[in-house]
Amino acid sequence: MKKGQIVYIHGGSIVRNREEFYRGLHEKKYSPFVKREHWYDYADQNLSADFDLLRLKMPNKEWYDYTAWSIWFEKTFEYLVGDKFVLIGESLGGLFVTKYLSENKLPKKIDQLHLIAPVFDRYTVLQGAMDSEMAHNLAVLKTVNDAAEKIYLYHSTDDPAVPCEEGKKYLQYFPNAQYEEFDDRGHFFKAEFPELVDNINKLI
Repeated sequence: MKKGQIVYIHGGSIVRNREEFYRGLHEKKYSPFVKREHWYDYADQNLSADFDLLRLKMPNKEWYDYTAWSIWFEKTFEYLVGDKFVLIGESLGGLFVTKYLSENKLPKKIDQLHLIAPVFDRYTVLQGAMDSEMAHNLAVLKTVNDAAEKIYLYHSTDDPAVPCEEGKKYLQYFPNAQYEEFDDRGHFFKAEFPELVDNINKLI
């Protein structure tokens, strides 16, 4: 049996209605011949063999639904059987995991929570698209500190999708989080992420 599990939750999009959803699909660039490199492939090869990396594919990432994502996330709980548990939320996945943790109890303690370019309230400010079900309840957000032994925040100043200011907003609620800022990672669609891997491997 592996010593622990790592659950990774990807990003997505928030839309207000079906027409906006369809328009986004039309505008999205796609080619079946382009293989996008991502850091989780690097992580698969460089994380300690003591970990299982579970990449959770959420229902319809192009139309974020907090309730649907919560149902799907909870399906992983029965597989959290090791001594160590690491949770990673990237972009909109960062918003999802922090909201979920502030409002729900997990079956086990999180040893490390990693938030990569996490959304805080960007969709509310720019689009008015986030309803109360999707947005943080700021009155309870600090309780995430009780759910995780260690919190890591990563952001890059050249992120074209989620500006650094979003990540820094979390520091008001997670003052003991380790914040790492880069200037060349964009929205972390990179082939490598050694800082993340090194931090996780510290648990072994």
